[in-house]
Amino acid sequence: MPSQVAEETIYITLRDGRKIVARPTDRNIDRETVYNFRVECGWDMDKVDDWFDMVENGLRLEYLAIGEDGEPVGMIALDLEDMHYKDVEVASRATKTGCVASLYIAKSKRKGGAALALIEYLEVQAKANGVERITMNTLPHNATSRHIFESLGYKKFKEGLRYKDPFSEEVLEAVYYRKQIQ
Repeated sequence: MPSQVAEETIYITLRDGRKIVARPTDRNIDRETVYNFRVECGWDMDKVDDWFDMVENGLRLEYLAIGEDGEPVGMIALDLEDMHYKDVEVASRATKTGCVASLYIAKSKRKGGAALALIEYLEVQAKANGVERITMNTLPHNATSRHIFESLGYKKFKEGLRYKDPFSEEVLEAVYYRKQIQ
């Protein structure tokens, strides 16, 4: 079972000069914060407890960022198995591939480099946990997310149906990126 290596507090200085603390999530402390992030973004509120179960079962690495003001900045996770779609190109311990999941920055904390910093932090944690490749997927029109990952060296490797629209139940197209971890 993988173990998260960031047991102590990790301080990160963002490009706008703010400092954040990144640390593994803890269900007893962070469940409400993670849930509130999902409410703010508008989907997957019902998956929060499943995500904490995945962390506890070694299937997910999950981290929370807190600002100098003590307020939550964002969260990021890496699924070590593609539990819902079973796509080994996306995430599989057998292929040492993890998938960025649940990257979210609070609306009031955006535009300062927190997303970029959390992705870089996650890459270090992933490598320490034996992951050799990281993938991500997003909606084709999510230009912000695509730009951030492309700027970090992620390359598009496929497109396909992935997301179920929570309002219409329609299955939506996704674009997939991947990066070999150095």
